[in-house]
Amino acid sequence: MKLLKYFWLGCALLAFGSCESLEDTYSDYAEGGALRYLGKCRDLKVEPGWKRLIVSWENHVDPLIDKIKVSWSVDGVSKDTILEKGTTSLDIYNLENATYEVSVRSMDKNGNTSLPISDYMRPYTVAHENVLAFTKVVTKHFFVKNRLVLFFDNWQGNIESAVLKYTSGGQLKELQLDSAFVTDNAYFLLPDVLDSDAAVTVERSGRLEGCDDLVVFDPHELTHGRVYTAGFRELIREKYGITDITDEFVNSLTSLDIDYNIETFEDIMHLSSLKTLRLGANRYMNDKYLFSIGADSEVEQLERSMFALKVANEVYGLEIQHYNDLYFPEGEYAFVKEMGNPEIKEKEYLIADNWKYTWSASDPDDDLQVDVLFDKDSEVGWEVRRHMAPVITHEIIVDLQNVKSLNGMKITQKDISPGTKQHGILANSIKIKLSMDEAVWENATYVENNKLGATSGEVTFIDFPEQKRARYVKLIVEERPYGNTQYAVSLGKVRLY
Repeated sequence: MKLLKYFWLGCALLAFGSCESLEDTYSDYAEGGALRYLGKCRDLKVEPGWKRLIVSWENHVDPLIDKIKVSWSVDGVSKDTILEKGTTSLDIYNLENATYEVSVRSMDKNGNTSLPISDYMRPYTVAHENVLAFTKVVTKHFFVKNRLVLFFDNWQGNIESAVLKYTSGGQLKELQLDSAFVTDNAYFLLPDVLDSDAAVTVERSGRLEGCDDLVVFDPHELTHGRVYTAGFRELIREKYGITDITDEFVNSLTSLDIDYNIETFEDIMHLSSLKTLRLGANRYMNDKYLFSIGADSEVEQLERSMFALKVANEVYGLEIQHYNDLYFPEGEYAFVKEMGNPEIKEKEYLIADNWKYTWSASDPDDDLQVDVLFDKDSEVGWEVRRHMAPVITHEIIVDLQNVKSLNGMKITQKDISPGTKQHGILANSIKIKLSMDEAVWENATYVENNKLGATSGEVTFIDFPEQKRARYVKLIVEERPYGNTQYAVSLGKVRLY
């Protein structure tokens, strides 16, 4: 009998626990007895939209529920709204770029609320990183006098619409941008002449991942500021010692030489006063190797670069002088003037008969000492014996015996048959330092490393920015790989002028 009694007691307890679980009610014990909480909502979802949050939930079946209270807060500031019983969703509008805490509670007729269900979410706004990262369609632009050049990004599938708006002849005009147009016109010169001081904008709409709203972005205005590539900035620093390229400098530039590898020529479109561009004018190649040395000087973005030069030729009247096959084959472009191999204009060279030399990294096994570099009658050149690692930096100090006025240096590469391993050890740069006392040294040029044309027998003139006074000249050259495991370096001739 006792066993039966305990059996029915256990069943009752299980039934009570099951009922509480199904009803999802909560209670606390106070002095007046048990306090019952309203059944709380469940399955809260908070999703981001454009300057809004989209909130949804599932209501409890508790019959005492009369209203639904939704609250949202950020940085200690809270707002809320009371909704009718049975409401299961709410859009919260006019939100800022912040992460909001959103809470939903059940409410009875007396204003008592259930325990909250909460979640955190950040809406999409103009300051959201996904919005800022959304393609502007136009990746780069150039105002070329009263014309406009556009470089386009790859068309992305999340773009709904894009349009360029500008003013020409007093009329507001539009250029519709779509996948076909952008794909066919990676680089584009707007045919219309722009009205001065009139704004040019790109207006876009599109979709963001995780956002159901169509986002209409703020218009993106194309500014008139000049932005230069890293390669062009380095070129100007090497030639003119200028690290901050000002409009004043750019507007004063009427001619420019580019001789060595560069990423792009597009910066030329910024140079509205430029009359002559010389490509490879200072690469004095050995005539007998012209057809076997290859381009040697290269531009990485050739198609983009040649479009830029064509625009500069058309709009600015820029003359483009092209030497040898540097950057692109001769005769490839009708707007380019072919100049062939530049003619060497010799200088007034210093006589080296009584100079003294110190070679800091010399090896007793090297057959040739550095004095052959400065012997105008020598034809053999200087070459370091090939060796295993470590790589050696060679310092050559020349004592001119007395103070000389120096304007520059002529360096001729050693005559080594192109296409051989040995050809690869031609020095491709050199450091030149000057001193009056062999204690304090200064760079002879604006840069530490001076580029050399590294083809067989090629001549490079390194002009100093201004006449220098010095008794000692230091040359520093780095070794280059010979095959996979060995190193060496060579030079042909060095003459000071």
